[in-house]
Amino acid sequence: MDVSDGCDDALTRLASWLVRRQTKRVWLIVCLFVASASLVTSGCTPGPTERLDPSGGSQISNEFNGRPSSGSTPGGGSDASTSPDPSNPARDTGPSAGDDTDSPVDPEPDTSESEDTEPTTGPTVKLATWNIRKPSEESTRTDYMATMAEKLDADVVALQELGSTPPLDEIFPSNSYQRFVSERNAEGGSNQFFLQTGFAIAEAWNVDRNADYEELAVSSGQRRGIDVTLQFENHSLRMLSVHLNASCQNGGGGEDCRILNRQARRIRDWIQARESNDEDYVVLGDFNRVYEAGSEFWETIENADDSGVIIKSKNKSPRCLGDAFDKFIDHVVFDADVQSWLQISELQDLTYEETLDINVDDIDDPDMSPVSDHCPAYVEIAEKQ
Repeated sequence: MDVSDGCDDALTRLASWLVRRQTKRVWLIVCLFVASASLVTSGCTPGPTERLDPSGGSQISNEFNGRPSSGSTPGGGSDASTSPDPSNPARDTGPSAGDDTDSPVDPEPDTSESEDTEPTTGPTVKLATWNIRKPSEESTRTDYMATMAEKLDADVVALQELGSTPPLDEIFPSNSYQRFVSERNAEGGSNQFFLQTGFAIAEAWNVDRNADYEELAVSSGQRRGIDVTLQFENHSLRMLSVHLNASCQNGGGGEDCRILNRQARRIRDWIQARESNDEDYVVLGDFNRVYEAGSEFWETIENADDSGVIIKSKNKSPRCLGDAFDKFIDHVVFDADVQSWLQISELQDLTYEETLDINVDDIDDPDMSPVSDHCPAYVEIAEKQ
């Protein structure tokens, strides 16, 4: 064996030993540099260094911080992205969870925001909620909303504030989406209360419609909830789209807040019925109430299920309409038990400012507004292996 072969072999063994002990990358570099210098002074010159990763794979690089060869996963992390839905090949499941490019290395990296990305099976589902603010067939707003829906590219959209003649064909066309719209109550107050909730669900998905949740309309003019069940490969998820009473966003007394708290008790009843039937669920929509720990409204919902609930909008701030709102009033509330089989991303919103060429200052004027006063908010979910 030639001397340089012996040097290469020594360096490779040293690198492998350090990696197996999960030595931090910066110390791995220092140790190999010192070892290389020592070998050079002893009369041997190593060839290209083999760059190893903790998963046991290796990549050949002439520099310690060089870009790995194409097709490899930097850092040896597992890719938690799911297989794409064959009916929707354009779906982008996002970057690999183990992405580690040429950014500078922190000797003591902060991993507090890292997420547990378990392997998943089946397609990723983008699950959104969106109050579309009753666009009519004659409204120019419909064109803007259709563009937003296309950019959102969601699999499931819980809809609120559908008017008497919702132009769903323009916003969620029937050749791409199944549309479900709640019935309107036979009696109500002013015309604004004759609004409906609904769902738009991509054609590729199997979904069962359940009876409207009429009990949510606790007083004259309130809206029903619409109730459907989404079928996954090995599980099902019961989904309730809601549009609750307005004018009590920050709590307090008064008739509007009393109505809202009654609706919270109806949501509690619906959740407890799901638990009695051993059904996993999500409640999503326009709650018209910011999250406030300890409030009567949120305590009623959080204590409805002995296993707990997951409020994805909890203590988050929307970006909608130039940060006009401090907290979300649109919420996505999951049964905590779904975590055993469902992977759920953090809540995000899609803003009109970043999607459409509009003047957000016009939003406060209903006659001038080209869009809704709510932006779509969404999570991505996928069935775990």
